[in-house]
Amino acid sequence: MINPNTIIKSIGLCLMVFAGSLLPATAVSFLYGETTLALRFSQLAVVSLALGAFIRHQTARYNDPIRLREAFMIVTLFWILTGLLGALPYLLSGTVTSAADAVFESFSGFTTTGATIFPHPESLPKGLLFWRSFTEWFGGLLILLFAIVLFPALNINGSRLSATASGDPRLLKLSLKPDQSFRGLIMLYLIFSLICYVALLLCRLNPFDAWLATMSSISTGGFSNYTEGIRYFDSVAVECIVVLFTIVGCINFSLYFLLPKRQFKQFFSDRELRFFLLLLLAAVLLVSANLWLNQLYVSWPQALRYSFFEIIGFLTTGGSGTDVSHHIIWPTFSYVLLIILLLVGSCSNSAGSGIKVIRLIILAKLVARGIRKRLHPRVVQPIKLAGKPVPQDNITNIMTFAYVFVLVFMASAFILSFEPINLATVFAISAATINNAGTVASIITPESSFAGFSAFSKCYLCLVMLLGRLEIFPILLIFTPTFWRPDR
Repeated sequence: MINPNTIIKSIGLCLMVFAGSLLPATAVSFLYGETTLALRFSQLAVVSLALGAFIRHQTARYNDPIRLREAFMIVTLFWILTGLLGALPYLLSGTVTSAADAVFESFSGFTTTGATIFPHPESLPKGLLFWRSFTEWFGGLLILLFAIVLFPALNINGSRLSATASGDPRLLKLSLKPDQSFRGLIMLYLIFSLICYVALLLCRLNPFDAWLATMSSISTGGFSNYTEGIRYFDSVAVECIVVLFTIVGCINFSLYFLLPKRQFKQFFSDRELRFFLLLLLAAVLLVSANLWLNQLYVSWPQALRYSFFEIIGFLTTGGSGTDVSHHIIWPTFSYVLLIILLLVGSCSNSAGSGIKVIRLIILAKLVARGIRKRLHPRVVQPIKLAGKPVPQDNITNIMTFAYVFVLVFMASAFILSFEPINLATVFAISAATINNAGTVASIITPESSFAGFSAFSKCYLCLVMLLGRLEIFPILLIFTPTFWRPDR
């Protein structure tokens, strides 16, 4: 039986966290003289804080341990409530009048998808632009804290939930206590963000643009305060910095804890990281050669520049584009390869999304074993990773995830087919939203905006973005009859 007091207590915490997240946007609004907007942010923060504190006070005496089912319920409700609350600033500011539009923009931010209903974001108030980018930065931090710190703190149950949410069947164990890893992870995220911010300032970006680009990069989100995205700055240096820290954001953050211990060999020997970097290198060489041979760019370095940045946007599910997303017609080969990279996604335990590299490595090993067993039916060949057998439960979970992933993708394509869009757009948006890379759908959707979609489709895509962010199962499980049976 699920303990309702534990769930209600977590809702109080969610409200208090949301109240704190409003403070930076409030400060930015005051700084740029947007007094009315700052007042709206302040009022919302006060109400959320008061309500959250009241709920926490009323449930303070309930300190029962969190069980597996309650953990799934808390995670799902936390993200849903955060997405709904995040829509309020858009509505209260008067910038957005449709609840569906506000909810879509909020969920897109917190899930680090980067899909938007604003075709020209530069027309928005500074405070709202900051809030918009802050949601994806904060969402990236949240998924890291859930996957690496909070879930494993639940011991056996937490490890199972962590495997589901992070996509990492290896579950790299940290030799740190939960409170130490909590502080360490936040410190890492802040340090990477600060370094990126300073580097962009050195490229002569103004402080506001630099911070928004930083939040978009490290979270692999993709939001921009300009219609042209990073292309607006027309700077190779800016592009290189954004690419670098987008890669940082999509690498397994558990590995970064090895660096202070000077365990560089163990860091770079990680099988998933090496495969990810090899895939990135191969894709860049193939796409840049394809562009240059088709004479779309005058030189190889220019083709290399645009292909590299675009590939990073797809592979990391960051979505920041320079050329292909602004209606420069690339060859079909390059388009197809970009979509494949989008489906692959980033590394496990990262701010990025997608199927995840580690899953594909194990699936490839499963295929190889299947072929071998056709020739040698009696052979016993365990699936190994880094020389150690992968537990059968993890293999089953990966296969189940791949199957459900395809089902959700097909369901999305079916539902979006009722929109007045062509077949290519249907599949592109279905892939982009479940992989939390909404801005990459701009390769075939005009102006990179979802404003023209129906309210039903926007709400459905919010669900798809959430499914992609939480790796599908935490949400689907609460809709199964077994989940609600106390005897099972």
